[in-house]
This record gives sequence, C-alpha cells and structure tokens, in this order.
Amino acid sequence: MLKATAKARLVINTQARLEPKLSDQEMEDLLAAYARKDTQGQLPDNPAWVGTWDIRAATRQAWLIKAGKVAGEVNFQADGTAYSLSDMHAHCMAMASKYGSVGSMAISPGA
Repeated sequence: MLKATAKARLVINTQARLEPKLSDQEMEDLLAAYARKDTQGQLPDNPAWVGTWDIRAATRQAWLIKAGKVAGEVNFQADGTAYSLSDMHAHCMAMASKYGSVGSMAISPGA
C-alpha cells in the first residue's frame, strides 16, 4: 500500500481535521510508529519493504492523543453558547476504546 493511502485512512478514522485536530506531523509519526513487517517479513527499515501499517493500533493511539489535547479543558459558556469539552474528551476515549477492542488490522499491499 502506498503511504499516502495509509495516511488517508488514518485521517478518516481519526477525524484528524476536526477538533481536537491532529497535525500532518502527528499523522506521519503515527504511521512511522505503527509500520509493520510486510508479507515477505521485511522490516520498515529495509529498502525492499512494502508499506504495511497497523492502522487499528495507529487509530487507537491517535484518539488517545486527541483525548490528551482536551484532558485539561472544562465546560464553559460564552455568548449564550455552552461548550462541553469534557464531552469531547469522553468521546475521544470512547473512540480509542472502540479501536482497541479488536485485534490488529494490518493494511498492506492489495488492501
């Protein structure tokens, strides 16, 4: 799989462009952290490696990062609008749990 395809899936799974946002660098770091051996047993540092990532694990970690970004936030009201940032933290944690409840989902060539 192309790295761009893996990154696009990760961006969609994590709603990375919605608050709390994940940067492109955070997406790159997650892909690097969750690169896996390919179907031929090649490791990511091998020039013969064919891009393979554990997207489920990367997605779980991304949701935990998003939760961390709002962990210290509180609910408040401004201009008659209520902001429930603690709900955002709970949502991020629930999403992390969703992606952690099932085994690995490796994305490799042909997927």
